[in-house]
Amino acid sequence: MTTYTTYNSRTFETEDGQAVLLPEEIAYPDDTEVTIIRSGDVLTVYPRQSAAYPESRLPGEGRDPSSA
Repeated sequence: MTTYTTYNSRTFETEDGQAVLLPEEIAYPDDTEVTIIRSGDVLTVYPRQSAAYPESRLPGEGRDPSSA
């Protein structure tokens, strides 16, 4: 059985858009490129080159986000 740990944070505005501060316990190393998938109000974030989520399996990969 998979278990999940929940962390809370807040969004904040930056010069480039909106950001979320990841708690140290779950943060990626600096300069890690990530892929973000949006499904309704749920965002899934993972390292871009993750073997667990090969890009060829991602729904909507390469689509224009404004058309979602």
